[in-house]
Amino acid sequence: MITWKTKLFGDNAMNFWGWLFASLLVAVASVIPVLLALRLGAVKSSTDMLLIAIYLVVMGHFCLAQSNYFARVSEKLDAAKKDAPR
Repeated sequence: MITWKTKLFGDNAMNFWGWLFASLLVAVASVIPVLLALRLGAVKSSTDMLLIAIYLVVMGHFCLAQSNYFARVSEKLDAAKKDAPR
């Protein structure tokens, strides 16, 4: 059953492109402070290096989750396009 919530928040092209640009924005917005910290000398203490390592792991998980989401949504969009009447 397709309701307005499924059309608005479900797997559709608008959400695909919206999350694609939002994930790029989040990644860039989070990497800027890290680069600024590195430029100011954040590699001098072991705590700073540990925080950078944690940041890299978290960003890796974020990118893998986004990749999984985009693959799932694009598969559904391609299947819907294939099933659509011409």
